[in-house]
Amino acid sequence: MALRTRILLILNSGCHPASENGETKPGSYVAFFHDRSKVLAWIRDSIAMFTAPAKKLTTAYYGKQPSNMYYVGCSTGGAQGFALAQYYPELFDGISASCPGNWYSHLMLSFLWNGENSALDGAFMRQDALDLITEAALDACDAIDGVKDRVIADPAKCTFDIKKLQCTDYQTPLVNNKTVCLTKPQIENADKFYAGPKDAQTGKELYPGFAPGSEGTWMYQESSLYLQYAVPILQNLVFRNLSYDYTTFNWDTDVDSLDEVASPLIDHISPNLEAFRKSGGRMIVTQGERI
Repeated sequence: MALRTRILLILNSGCHPASENGETKPGSYVAFFHDRSKVLAWIRDSIAMFTAPAKKLTTAYYGKQPSNMYYVGCSTGGAQGFALAQYYPELFDGISASCPGNWYSHLMLSFLWNGENSALDGAFMRQDALDLITEAALDACDAIDGVKDRVIADPAKCTFDIKKLQCTDYQTPLVNNKTVCLTKPQIENADKFYAGPKDAQTGKELYPGFAPGSEGTWMYQESSLYLQYAVPILQNLVFRNLSYDYTTFNWDTDVDSLDEVASPLIDHISPNLEAFRKSGGRMIVTQGERI
């Protein structure tokens, strides 16, 4: 049997030294966001840059060209998979994009939306509150597909009403330090998670919301993702102002600024992947969540 050589690239990073980065928090200077070539390398170009030398090394080691080239990436790495299919359609025979953070600029809007709404007075939901919602959603929608397996097979068909979990006038949300019902601000916050961010003027959806049954995974959305990712991008890339107050984000005009400045650099959302198809490429996209 002839030896077949393949290259499998599993990468999640861009092409810049981590030592250049400031701490990922509001007010931090993140150097690569101030260099256009490095921003483009981050999601769009870095894998292509690494692939050529990787192919040469493999050829030198095995004494023959690789017969197949595959890419596997997750999260930002998944977004890089979409960028490869769009901008480098002949580079890989197969691409596996897992949990892709694609439409990256508006993913950041989703982080900001969820984080800001969770910071409103009384809106934050503890982990046991999130778990309470998940269990209620599963109770309501698990059997829609005819199988009781604690999985909502088609969340779009779930008509779970979270308001049934709202505390009555005679209830307290915590009993023995355990969440037993939700306050009105928490209900309103959860509804915003389901709805996703909206344009303040038009009401247009800016990014999809979360599906019923996913609530148990919302804690990082509430507490840290917007501070670690969305805010540094706004301050360093979009507005070039480390003092920019993210709590003043205008969900109309500032969205336009994001689309104008950041989207051409970090979004790879063209529906036209015909060149990738014609080159014989195949792409698998997966999304997973803890229930």
